[in-house]
Amino acid sequence: MATILQMVNARQEEFKKNPTRAAQSMSLAIAAVKEGMKSKAWEYFMSQFIDKSNPDLSIDQLARLKATDDTEGDPVMDRHRAYLVANSMCGPSTVDTLTIGLESIDDGIATLQFDHKFLDCDTTTFAVAAKARVSRAKKGTKYKKAAKG
Repeated sequence: MATILQMVNARQEEFKKNPTRAAQSMSLAIAAVKEGMKSKAWEYFMSQFIDKSNPDLSIDQLARLKATDDTEGDPVMDRHRAYLVANSMCGPSTVDTLTIGLESIDDGIATLQFDHKFLDCDTTTFAVAAKARVSRAKKGTKYKKAAKG
């Protein structure tokens, strides 16, 4: 059983050895961003980071990467997904940074639990995220209606 992070590490090693493959992944990442998280392009990009040898696990992993596992809106998981796409944008020139920001992306999949559920960046801590939600709520009804839509 390979975790998403282990699969990202495996792709990272593959991309280091094969710049053409890294450039292909970069193109997939660009298409994913252009078409959005609910698109086939997003699914196709993210599917390179799942353990396809384990069908049950790969379903859960792809659900995590597509945010169809009830983690959409979770500030930590949303940031992990954003990092994975963003880290792929430079293709062969920045392969070494592919795993940055993915520390706990596997949390809760196949009973995996991580003590460290946030990055060292203040914007990903639960306290800051909760404070941001309170701050947004104080901005008034006009903003709240727009946010719900």
